[in-house]
Amino acid sequence: MSSIELTHLTLLTLVLTAGPRASYAQTQSGSNDNDRVRVLLSEALEQKLKASVFPVRFDQSSIKIRSETSAAVPDLMYSWGTFRPMDISHGYVFAVVAKRGSTVRVVRTAADWGLIAHGWQPGSADQARRACLELVRAVGRGADPELPAIPIRDAQGEINAMSPDLQRRAARALTEPDTILAPTDGEARWTVEMWVFETGATSRYRCVFDQNRETADIEMLQTIHGVGWFRGSD
Repeated sequence: MSSIELTHLTLLTLVLTAGPRASYAQTQSGSNDNDRVRVLLSEALEQKLKASVFPVRFDQSSIKIRSETSAAVPDLMYSWGTFRPMDISHGYVFAVVAKRGSTVRVVRTAADWGLIAHGWQPGSADQARRACLELVRAVGRGADPELPAIPIRDAQGEINAMSPDLQRRAARALTEPDTILAPTDGEARWTVEMWVFETGATSRYRCVFDQNRETADIEMLQTIHGVGWFRGSD
């Protein structure tokens, strides 16, 4: 392995990764989709705030929700919920809910994402790459409600504006190609390895979409800290 900097970079004031791993069940089937999404986001955000090292007053009416349509999976919609506490400066907490058909659930892990995408598999290398980027955006180390996860080569302009040291560190990621393996008779799964430009860093991920088990897995292989979207003090 190359000498890539592995120093931890703290980006947020709040503790964002704590909380139960179990997926939330669907809300009552009689409620409309927007209500179901808001309820799940509210519950997920409140759980995260309860795990914060600071006491935080939670106001459901202050949740900001933005929705995005999946570029990989048909009929899949992501809703990102963000809450910025009044009593903590420069801090925020967020959660993401995915909806496909009648299924609505909080996405915390690749397993959650796999349950939402149940029955779908990439039909091409491009679809596999797009699905991997969405998986990274939702559950990767740089998960972010506003800033996208993009292929490192699409971030050339941002990297050119960085310091010479960061540009030097990014050089290897810029030249190392993506690896995309399609299913074979012996192994019915798509495997994607790629460098992804995300919040605070660029990381190489491995995403696996298994056709037999209809599951998704993600693994972060390497990280170059500092070569990523800069959040500033918002």
